[in-house]
Amino acid sequence: MKDLRIHHRLLEQCWEVILRKDTMELADQRAPLVNMEEIVAYFKLQPYPHLRQQIERTSVVQPNQPGFKNLSEEILLALRQNLYITADMDTVTLWAEKLMRFCEIQFPTLKGRAVAKWGDRSAARLHMLHLAVLLLDYYLYSKDLRFLNTVLKLADSGWLISGKTLLRDLKEGKGSFVSALFQFRILLITEYALDHLQKGATL
Repeated sequence: MKDLRIHHRLLEQCWEVILRKDTMELADQRAPLVNMEEIVAYFKLQPYPHLRQQIERTSVVQPNQPGFKNLSEEILLALRQNLYITADMDTVTLWAEKLMRFCEIQFPTLKGRAVAKWGDRSAARLHMLHLAVLLLDYYLYSKDLRFLNTVLKLADSGWLISGKTLLRDLKEGKGSFVSALFQFRILLITEYALDHLQKGATL
């Protein structure tokens, strides 16, 4: 991602806005802020007491036919839940690998494919941000740099993450609010991952 380090102040400002939000505003079923305690502590940000909320299992992920074509929000949620509790990791790994490869191979046409799958640009953006979160979380688990590189490419694509509107979207808390929370998560965790890599430290 271009000039990631200069976003640190923006991330601090975003977190200040998030801390002022009512708990109910952040209680989205897609759980954009769960499992971030270590990252928040790493950047010495004020802890948020509700980050430990659990994603409720919404479906059982079947290992057959993993891939973008069959991807749904329910599957993304179930994959993340299993990843956080390290359950059924063979299935999680199979899906993560397939999705990462699809994003890499289809990268030039990925936006169009996402819009075709989910019906409109806003829905496509939100689902792809959720997908990027899964890949980034899988990187934290696996330490496989291919997943981090894919997320960096997605974040730098120009249509998923907007540093210019992120803070405004968080403040307004309207239709793009969950999208903004996912963008914040991706920016914060990629900075965390890159900082560790630069220092030669392990996650």
